[in-house]
Amino acid sequence: MERNLEASRLLFSETKEEFIEKVYIWAQSNKELKPSESCLIEVGRKTSQYGKENNYDDIIGEIRREYNDYEGKLNTYKHKLNIDKEQYIDKCEGKKTRNRSMDK
Repeated sequence: MERNLEASRLLFSETKEEFIEKVYIWAQSNKELKPSESCLIEVGRKTSQYGKENNYDDIIGEIRREYNDYEGKLNTYKHKLNIDKEQYIDKCEGKKTRNRSMDK
């Protein structure tokens, strides 16, 4: 029984290490969301302590903060593009109106 417990602990440690490795691979290959180095370190630390001090929500919370920051920046950029678009449309409409009045 002691051997099974030790084998399970070893497997659990290996699984956590594989997870950390996959997070780093994901972060490198991701073209949009680029977690900061400090975020990746914190994910690794919390994953290593998973089951002792941290739970799944603690690990995911680190990535979620990065995602929320990225989403906020993306939404700000989209809002700016919409404003630019509206200004461009207004400018074009003004030119069309002037052209119509010149044709008369």
